Amino acid sequence: FIVIAALFNLASFSYAFFLLRAQNIGVSVALIPVLYFVYNIFYAASSYPAGKISDYLGRNNVLIAGYLLFAITALGFGFYATTFTLWILFALYGIVLGFTDGVSRAFVADLAEKKYSGTAFGSYHMIIGLTIFPANVIGGLLWKNYSAQIPFLVSAILALVAACALGALQH
Repeated sequence: FIVIAALFNLASFSYAFFLLRAQNIGVSVALIPVLYFVYNIFYAASSYPAGKISDYLGRNNVLIAGYLLFAITALGFGFYATTFTLWILFALYGIVLGFTDGVSRAFVADLAEKKYSGTAFGSYHMIIGLTIFPANVIGGLLWKNYSAQIPFLVSAILALVAACALGALQH
């Protein structure tokens, strides 16, 4: 699971790319914090329900849904972003984090033997921390050398691969 989480983390570069995309589309700089607020409201509002759903349907199923929703959201940011759709996309992005952030940690707790839970969490957060830098560097290079759409396309593909890998892990 930690390898799959690392793959997904490579797809989910910093939210700053999403904010830059909003500015790139033509959203006023004054509205950027409001978009970020929308993201945070939906992240906070979806975290508890996602945790409850994962208790009933399984962590892996909720994570697969989160990964797939991220792929759709990334494609939206890359190819369907307008000054109108960005509001919906930022809400979806918040829901993605609600479905993936806490549920991933709960999954680590489920998978680890109790006596190794500290090692499991340490390993998980180490891998996540180590993938943040390359995810952002790759995203930035793709944006600079190709277009603003390409990092979102690559993110969607990586998220789909992570969702498929997680689906294969449960069988």
